[in-house]
Amino acid sequence: MSVRLALHARGGPGIGVGHLVRCLALAEEAVARGWTVGIEPPVGVDWLRTEFDALGVASGQLGQPDVVLADSYTDAPAPGSALVVNIEDGTFGRRRADIVVDPNLASSPRPADGSPILLRGPEYALVRRKVRSARRGSKPTGLPLKVAITLGGSTLAAPVVAELLDRLADSGLPLHCTVFGELDCPDWVRVRPPTPDLPVRLAAADLVCAGAGITLLEGCCIGTPLAIICLVDNQEVGYQRAVELGLATGLGHPGELLPAETLAEILSDRAGLAERAARARNTVDGAGADRILDTIERRLH
Repeated sequence: MSVRLALHARGGPGIGVGHLVRCLALAEEAVARGWTVGIEPPVGVDWLRTEFDALGVASGQLGQPDVVLADSYTDAPAPGSALVVNIEDGTFGRRRADIVVDPNLASSPRPADGSPILLRGPEYALVRRKVRSARRGSKPTGLPLKVAITLGGSTLAAPVVAELLDRLADSGLPLHCTVFGELDCPDWVRVRPPTPDLPVRLAAADLVCAGAGITLLEGCCIGTPLAIICLVDNQEVGYQRAVELGLATGLGHPGELLPAETLAEILSDRAGLAERAARARNTVDGAGADRILDTIERRLH
């Protein structure tokens, strides 16, 4: 089926990069189906721009698209005659559309606004192919524990990473910590720049410390033990739901993370970490992009 898909994403360095990552996941599967895909505005994150370019995704306006997908909290494109798909996170980015997708662990009550098709829940999580290929069963290693920290590279992330590293250092456990992001860290911590191959690195960790946004869903899909931090307001519902479902350990909010003693207990409970990781892996299977595209194709017929 020949379809022209226009992606409209507002995301950039830091937390907002998640909008672009979701669009990348959808673009991968759309291109595999022979669709023509474009994205606007131009992608401003180097590694993501490389991924879109490799797929042959056009940068800028696509002309007359058949489908317009919006993943933005701030604005949306004028759809014209195209089928409109909107990605929302609870109340964030919510707007009327022909197909509404809320791919998160928890869905808040949604007032009727005339949207005829609602796709809600983690079965619609938009997960990249590199994440799916990194899926694994939990395979704890020995000591020292390998801890991966991925909280973005924004000014918001820097003090949270520093706070978390202080807690980890005070835990008294032998650790190898790697921070993914362009941040200043103590000498005992390895720092690695953002990379498309991050999922493979996360799969090899004994614990991944992440925000409660797109990385939470990607970590669930991989099946790596997760400890999450609620970085911003739009992550609160997903953070609480992940903890309630036993998919991840909640570390708290910036400025009030769990104390080092509690963190040491969590890290020492290898069986508990493995149990939560297995439950998370079963919750997010990574096929969300295909399910969304199947729905779009049915709607276009």
